[in-house]
Amino acid sequence: MRVNHPGILLLFLYSHLPGTLIPQPNLAKRIESAEIIVVARMVSGTSLASGSHVSSDVVLHVDRVFKGDLTPGSEISARLEGQGFWDVPSAKQSTLTDHIYGIWFLKSEGPSYSIVSRDGRSGELFIAPVILPEDAPAGTQADNPAIAVLHELVSALRWVAEKQNGRLNPKAEHEGTPDERKAAGLAISQFRSLSDDLRAMDATATHPVYREFATDPSGALCALGIQGLIAENDPEGIMRAAANWAELVASADINPIIASLMGYSNPSDGAAVRALGSLALRDPAEASLRENASYSLRVIHTKEAVPSLIGLLSFNDERIRINALSGLCLFVRNAPTVTPQAVVSISWMQSRQPAPMLNEETQSHCFMGGTPGHVGDLESYVTFWNSWWAQHRIEIEEN
Repeated sequence: MRVNHPGILLLFLYSHLPGTLIPQPNLAKRIESAEIIVVARMVSGTSLASGSHVSSDVVLHVDRVFKGDLTPGSEISARLEGQGFWDVPSAKQSTLTDHIYGIWFLKSEGPSYSIVSRDGRSGELFIAPVILPEDAPAGTQADNPAIAVLHELVSALRWVAEKQNGRLNPKAEHEGTPDERKAAGLAISQFRSLSDDLRAMDATATHPVYREFATDPSGALCALGIQGLIAENDPEGIMRAAANWAELVASADINPIIASLMGYSNPSDGAAVRALGSLALRDPAEASLRENASYSLRVIHTKEAVPSLIGLLSFNDERIRINALSGLCLFVRNAPTVTPQAVVSISWMQSRQPAPMLNEETQSHCFMGGTPGHVGDLESYVTFWNSWWAQHRIEIEEN
C-alpha cells in the first residue's frame, strides 16, 4: 500500500502504524550530517518499490538555502532509497504527483544529490523532509543552519496554530460532519509532525522557544511549550501546567504533557514539586496523569513531595500506591534523585546521611517497588506510612 498525499499519509502514520515503526526525526543529527539544507518543493518524481525496499528519484525546486552552495530558484535531482514500511511482493513503479514542500537534507552525489533519511535506513520519501505548510511565512533568516531550521519550524507552528486553531482541539476529531472531522484530523496531524520535529532539536536552541510558546494564547502552542519545558526539566513547565490545567484540557492535546511528566526529575524548586503534587492529586484525573505524576514525585522524593506521596496512598490503584510507597522510602533514606545515571549506577537505592527518619521501623516498611505478595501486604504498608505521617507531619512541613 502506498499513499501519495503527504497530509493524508501523516494522518495515516499517526493513526495506524505503531510508534516503533516510525523512525524518530533525529533532526539535530541530520542538520549536522547534511552537506546541503534547503526549503524546496518536489516538482516531479518516480518511486520504485520491491519487497521491503523502496527508492525514489525526484526533482526539487529550491526556495531557500540554509546550508551549502545551491541557488534559490534552481532545480536539482535527488534520490532516496532504503527500507519501506510495507512489503511489495511484485516490483511496482509509481509516478509521484504530490508536490511535497519542506526542509530537505541532502548530500552531494556527483551531478545529483542523495536525500538524508530520518535514520539512515528508511527509504520512505514522505518522512524524509520536514514537511512545511507551503503558505506559512518563511522563518527569520539565520547564518547558523540549525537556527535557520528552528526558525522555519517556529514560523510554521505559529501559522498552523493561527489558521487551524479550532481544529487543533482533539475534540474536533470526534465532532461535526465527516468532512469537519477529517479536516481536524489532518490539522492535528500536521501540528504533531511539526512538534515532533521541534522536539528533535538541541535543547539549548528549543528552550527559549518553549518558554515563549508556554505563554501563548493558543492552547496548542501553550501545551507544546509546557510539554517542552517539562521535558527539559524546567520547573516553569510544571508550574504552568498546574496553574492552567483546566484551560489546557479544554483547548489542547494534553497527552504529550502527561507523557513528559515521566521524565521530570528536577528537585531544585520546591514550589514546582508541590505543583506536581497538585497534578498528581487531581480528582478526577485524566488518563495516566496521576500515575505519571506519582512516578515523578517518587523520582524526586524531597520533603515537598512527601504530602502528595501520602495523599496518593488513598487512591486504590496498585501502581500509584507503589510509586508513593517507594517515594516515601527514598525520602527517609535521603536517597539520590532517580536520574538515568543513578539508575545505571544503582546509587538511587542507597541511603545517605543525614537520614534522621531512617530507623528499624521505617526500614522494615521501606517498599522499593515490584509487587507485594498479596494485597494485605500493600495495605499494611499504607497503614504504617499514614500513621508515620500523622506523627511527623508538623516536623517535616516546618523543617
